[in-house]
Amino acid sequence: MDQIADSTIALYRRRAASLGRWVARQNRDDTPQVWIDALQARAGHLAQASWKQYRHALVWYLRETRGEAFAASFDALAVEAQTPPPRRQKLLKRIDPAVLSVIMTWFRGQGGRGRERLGSRIADLMLATIVTGLRPCEWGAVTRPEPERLVVRNAKYKPVSDGHGRGNGRERILLIAGHILGSEADGAIDRTMAWLGGRVWEDMQPSVSRALKAGLRIMVSRRIIGQQWARLRIYDCRHQFSADAKATLDLFAGEVAAAMGHRSALTAVEHYGKRQHGRAGKTAVRPSAESVLAVSQDSLFALRELVAHDASRRLVAGQQAQDAGLVASDVAAVRVPPPALSSSAPVAGPDTAMPDVPPSGAEAEQPVSQPVVPTAGSQDHTVEDDGIDVGPGL
Repeated sequence: MDQIADSTIALYRRRAASLGRWVARQNRDDTPQVWIDALQARAGHLAQASWKQYRHALVWYLRETRGEAFAASFDALAVEAQTPPPRRQKLLKRIDPAVLSVIMTWFRGQGGRGRERLGSRIADLMLATIVTGLRPCEWGAVTRPEPERLVVRNAKYKPVSDGHGRGNGRERILLIAGHILGSEADGAIDRTMAWLGGRVWEDMQPSVSRALKAGLRIMVSRRIIGQQWARLRIYDCRHQFSADAKATLDLFAGEVAAAMGHRSALTAVEHYGKRQHGRAGKTAVRPSAESVLAVSQDSLFALRELVAHDASRRLVAGQQAQDAGLVASDVAAVRVPPPALSSSAPVAGPDTAMPDVPPSGAEAEQPVSQPVVPTAGSQDHTVEDDGIDVGPGL
């Protein structure tokens, strides 16, 4: 059997513990079938790759705790189980502000008791995530020692060893803009902390995801929102924070990375919401100086070098288009191989050939708001600006 890395074992333990809590609540005999039911109940809503990760985690865990025969029986049942379909649609990684306002209004109109209150909590979680950028799993361990300060335990923190590590420290400090205190966004932050504080997100995610998807399907079927928004995830709100942060904070000083809890300044550029979908001044937080200093200086150097290379490619493409007699709209079609990067700093992968950095002039792509089609069944409400009260000036 292949040796499993320590980091993989730690991940498997967390995944198995999450499903084990579900099994413990069922008061059923400890059989392979009950673990299959746990897998379907807790991971059946995830993408196929994530579902398989939970399956592999359980095979390892059951082999360690129940023996080879028990694990083999579980694995045979898992092969026959209904797996989620592979993800075929592109992730949104953003949310239009007008659509967000409509979605939040709809969820908050679903009632205030029992399971119905989950709608209001989902609306709060979406807004609080957009203005703070917290990962869903980080709300369980965030504190607010002062009205204008959040202390967040970095979920992806990994100590630096051999030059590698994750997260900008064990925790990051986010300074809340004073002018949002008392606003709708401020209230959403406090209510989300009260709801998720001390809880494990993996225990909450299945019910939250089901309620979110069910609500989105209803809104799409009633033509309250467009079809594409049926794919919206809670994590897309963190992507929107990234886009807004890139339009507001200093990317090259490490502020965006620090606010998102990244050690590398390249992570947000490579994998998160694009600046073209951002709105300047819409972030409610700024990282502390200590959190910014914890961002890798090598990654900041690599980011600047990447931007310089991209600017060079744009200039060469423009010159080639001019030499070929192409019109301005054809410039984008000219492809120029990227120059070799210096070996003195880490380099980005192929996905960063066109980095997410502020374009200039006519190259700037303007965000397009998705129209919201009102229906007779939708609630009548007035929306000012983006319809979200985040206080004056934000």
